[in-house]
Amino acid sequence: MGLFDRIILALYTFCLAFISLGVILIGVQAVPLDIFQKVLFYLYGRWDFAFIGLVFFIVSIRLLFSGLSLRKRKAAGIVKEGKMGELRISFEAIHHMVQYAGYQIQGIQDIRTRVDNTPEGALLHLELIISPGTNLSAVTLEVQEKVKEYIETMVDIPVKAVQVSIGRVSSGGKKIEEKKRVK
Repeated sequence: MGLFDRIILALYTFCLAFISLGVILIGVQAVPLDIFQKVLFYLYGRWDFAFIGLVFFIVSIRLLFSGLSLRKRKAAGIVKEGKMGELRISFEAIHHMVQYAGYQIQGIQDIRTRVDNTPEGALLHLELIISPGTNLSAVTLEVQEKVKEYIETMVDIPVKAVQVSIGRVSSGGKKIEEKKRVK
């Protein structure tokens, strides 16, 4: 359900709550019946209120189909068929496994992970924050190998590729002072 549908649902729910409150007040006789009859007589034969009713009906149908939509939703993980049934591995679990494997490599300070599920296997996108003085080529190759091996060993799913990008090289936690020019 998209943002537009959520906004419409919130407005729709607010209107239904207001109508429900009116029905409750009539049911417990908190509102005199003659006021309710006056409102009904006022609404009878008014095309503008019929139009509002039509809009509510259309919104109801839209929300119904939006909630019951049979379109394929993107899975929040990877599903692996086993002898005893399905095994679902969340992308968050894979992210933590990637971090575990990656943090064992010297020079890596942080790892951000995005996982795509493809028919050929998991496609891992890693963004690394590297310590200064680290050989980038060697670290990225080592990360690709270790993460791929770790995920394939621990989860027993194929890893199509491990794509690595260097987000930044950190300053090592030290403040870098600018030298002031002497005039």
